[in-house]
Amino acid sequence: MDTRVFLILASLSVSAFGADLLVPSQYPTILAAINAATPGDTVVISPGMYAGQDNSNLHLSGKNVKIRSTDPTNPDVVAGTIIDCFDVFYGDNPAFYLDSNSTLILDGITILDGYAYNSGGGIYCRNSTAIIRNCVFEDCMAFDQGGAVYAENSFLKFLNCTIYDSSSDTFGGAIYSRNSEIELQDCAITESFARDSGGAIYAESNSKLTLNKCLLNDNSTSWDGGAICAHDCELSITDCNIIGNATLRGGCGGGIYSLGYLPYNSDSLPTSRVLITNSRIKYNFVQNSGGGILAENLSMSRCFIIGNISQFNGGGVWARGQVDINSSVFAGNWSSKGGAALEIQTQNFVVEQCTITDNRSDDSAGAWAYVKRGSTSMRNSIIWGNYPGTLNFCAQPASYYCDAQQPLLNGSNIITVDPLFVKPGEWENNSYIEGDYHLRPESACINAGDPNEMVGVDEIDLDGNARLRLGRIDMGAYESGSGEMDFDQDGQVNFKDFARFTQSWLWQAAWRENE
Repeated sequence: MDTRVFLILASLSVSAFGADLLVPSQYPTILAAINAATPGDTVVISPGMYAGQDNSNLHLSGKNVKIRSTDPTNPDVVAGTIIDCFDVFYGDNPAFYLDSNSTLILDGITILDGYAYNSGGGIYCRNSTAIIRNCVFEDCMAFDQGGAVYAENSFLKFLNCTIYDSSSDTFGGAIYSRNSEIELQDCAITESFARDSGGAIYAESNSKLTLNKCLLNDNSTSWDGGAICAHDCELSITDCNIIGNATLRGGCGGGIYSLGYLPYNSDSLPTSRVLITNSRIKYNFVQNSGGGILAENLSMSRCFIIGNISQFNGGGVWARGQVDINSSVFAGNWSSKGGAALEIQTQNFVVEQCTITDNRSDDSAGAWAYVKRGSTSMRNSIIWGNYPGTLNFCAQPASYYCDAQQPLLNGSNIITVDPLFVKPGEWENNSYIEGDYHLRPESACINAGDPNEMVGVDEIDLDGNARLRLGRIDMGAYESGSGEMDFDQDGQVNFKDFARFTQSWLWQAAWRENE
């Protein structure tokens, strides 16, 4: 546990011995209760609209304060317990201003119309720490950075929070982070806008950004990072939905943009890192490159990259640096130039156990992949149904045990048969309708991956099932079979499974004989 979080929770452990300071029955304003609070006390705000100078722009000035509504887990109470910052519409007027090592625990409050002439429309946090739970930020704005939240040299943890319709005239429509650690768990950021970059979140200067089970939807920016823009940062995304975000003018990274402070086409060494696990990057749009993601040092596992659009290169992903992608689906992505699914600019790129299908390019320079430099290794993957079906490689990829509709250079053990998806996706009126990319029981891709593949006991497929289930790894993002001998995936082991095994064994024997 982070030391700062431990210290805050330790301070909470004495709250049972403190008093509840009730607003407005005991104290007429929130500030009056904060000023009266001693260590261990909790300011409890009854439902109502709280406005005016002593109810917003609350400077904690080094205090350790806990503030909550009467029932933080009741959405109706949270929606009805409102700090309205609009009433004092001058200068900087966030709900809370933290500096000088302040700590704030805020639980079950709605912050409405937060406003900052500079940064942090809802909360300004510098050299401080905050845990924010069950809160709503609505219609917050900043003329500079962080429409709802600004963090510098700080630690902030958000739990079950919603930020929507926030805006910044520069960076971070909802959240801005500089040299800070930001964690979001079970949060949603929607309909936020940054006039420069980072429609939902902007992070820089060695910030660390962690998102778990979050939704970033319908955010936009003029330039880079429709949802997230990060420079020189560590970015970790797990079990998140990043859907329908956009860059509106000429930037990169419709969903996620993460690079060091270098142009995206620079040959210098990359400095940012991105880890994305079990997430869905869908239907994002970019005017330049990287419809879903533009990143360096990207590690991605068990993800859906579907229906993203780039007006230039890399409809699904544009990547450089150390890049590893496994057990993921790339489907229905589109680019006007090369690399409808992937554009690769790296010295070390590995694609394993992926399904790459139905991606389209208006240019012949790579319907599914456009490799501009370095070497690429593709293993145990399915590359099928991409249009116009051409590839573009400036370097020779090494391909092993793949099912490929198009020829793969420098490949071995390549088959060219319909993978037989349960339900293929389809394009309709220039829109993509995603399918079900599990394999039908009769698919030749089942049990057809590299027989020498070293599979760890904890490795799992896109469904979260064991990666090795039928004695040999499958091609594609999904492993077949619900049990060790359940070859037809009907939940039972019987004679039909024996017949399926025999058919597969005979087919593989004939294939190896003809190699």
